[in-house]
Amino acid sequence: MEKQFLEQIVARGVDFARDYGSVMLQSGPGKHTLEDSMEIFRQLTDKLPATSVIFHGDHVARCCVDDLTAMRANCEAIIYIGDTCFAPSSLPHLVLPSIPDVTDMMADATAIVEACQSEGWGNVVLVAEYSNWCLLPALADALVGLGLDASIQQMEDPTGELKSIHGRFVPADATPVYVGAESALETHLRMDSKIIHCSCPGVFVAGVVPTRRRYGVMNSLKQCTCIGLLPILHAPSDPLNRTLDALERHLESRRLPARVCYLADPTPDKMTNFPEIDGWVVATECPNTAVPQWQANAFFDRSTVPYPVATVMELLASIDSVDWFTTRYQTDLRNMAKIVSDLSESTESVSLTKHAVNPVTWVPATGGPVMIEEGMKGRAERYQHEG
Repeated sequence: MEKQFLEQIVARGVDFARDYGSVMLQSGPGKHTLEDSMEIFRQLTDKLPATSVIFHGDHVARCCVDDLTAMRANCEAIIYIGDTCFAPSSLPHLVLPSIPDVTDMMADATAIVEACQSEGWGNVVLVAEYSNWCLLPALADALVGLGLDASIQQMEDPTGELKSIHGRFVPADATPVYVGAESALETHLRMDSKIIHCSCPGVFVAGVVPTRRRYGVMNSLKQCTCIGLLPILHAPSDPLNRTLDALERHLESRRLPARVCYLADPTPDKMTNFPEIDGWVVATECPNTAVPQWQANAFFDRSTVPYPVATVMELLASIDSVDWFTTRYQTDLRNMAKIVSDLSESTESVSLTKHAVNPVTWVPATGGPVMIEEGMKGRAERYQHEG
């Protein structure tokens, strides 16, 4: 990132902190973005109290948790919850399996305290993967109750449930400052907005799903007669609106009705107010912080949602029969701008990867659900069987 852009972000972050008491940095994917974000974090903590600056993102915890904790928490050790968030650290650390549910919280907390006491650690920081972070406040409270000084490294608070622990975290309504690639910076700096959002070009898509699990969602989407496109916005967004428009045209070209539904506070009960929509696609520019807890859970446990929920990429994959998710929890959105352009210019099948298979033909049945050709049906059943 050029020095001028970096200085503008730091200056804006300082202004936000003076006005609102705190800022939150969000790093986009990519090594260069992480390095830029770390530099911005260092400069902000030089100019502001460390408790006023939040660094958000589990990939940051994986890559730089030792650096961040040394700067912010002055802790003795790191407790990693979940194997996938573990990163080699220069600080002492303990890696624990995922927390199954709240019922085992005290048992987990007791085991952690015993392990820390045996090592002589009295001040630790908790770091968790996505499937566990919502349990961190309760776990931290349990640890503190057992005499261990525990704080949380990440700020993952879409529902406002994370509480201030030892004064290190800010209220849930704190103004976020999104930091990322410079390609989107100029536009957002000109916006009259309380947010600097400089992530990947195009839009982010809420939620990421393991490859095999997504076929269960796609099977549900095949039965949809109408799909709702649910945008989640922190600020007015032309790129996201253009994407939704393109997706709407893309669906209609395949005789699958779609509606863009703007809900100020999207919850499952509000979604039931749209009985004609029996499948939902959630799109957002702001990953994680913009996704309400029920939606974040929905991508892993869909029993919490009354309708099938999918991401934009899942929907495109199901319609065009393209294998998009090639890694377990990674969604590559760098090609979104090209995808949007392709969708806008053509109603033909769009190839999202080099591994496209035969396109799917959607045939709406009169008075019934949308049916799909038998070849794709067998393929989907095969993935279900494997999963």
